[in-house]
Amino acid sequence: MNFRRLFVPLALVIAIPLLAGCGGDAEPTPTPLGPLPTRVQIELSEWAVGQNFTQSGSGTTIFHVTNKGSLAHELVVLRTDMTIGDLPIGSDGKVDESAGQVIGEIEVDELQPGAQASATFQLGSGKYVLLCNLPGHYAQGMRSAFTLANN
Repeated sequence: MNFRRLFVPLALVIAIPLLAGCGGDAEPTPTPLGPLPTRVQIELSEWAVGQNFTQSGSGTTIFHVTNKGSLAHELVVLRTDMTIGDLPIGSDGKVDESAGQVIGEIEVDELQPGAQASATFQLGSGKYVLLCNLPGHYAQGMRSAFTLANN
């Protein structure tokens, strides 16, 4: 049997139903995804909180934190109207977190030297401070501030 004689009818049997299904004027309506989360890279070290925060408005934010230092650290996300250097420090050498609202944190056991951790937080408009709240770390400069506008 000639291959060409078999192939052409078989191809038509397959192609005609497929082409018939492609007709019509209606196009599918895309489903809106909503705003994508903002991703923020944070590097902790002695004695700094480095960040590349580029979010201009509120919303879901994923913090990817790397401890590049030789000591364990933590990351606290604090919403506060206080200036970054004016947060009250207790006798234990830690920031009094009641000076604002703790949005979330990545604990010290997750951020040992060389470790990486991630956490997702919902951020509203306002002023924020990122800080390490282990005794003495904030006072030595482990802090960074940013402000988010209304969307």
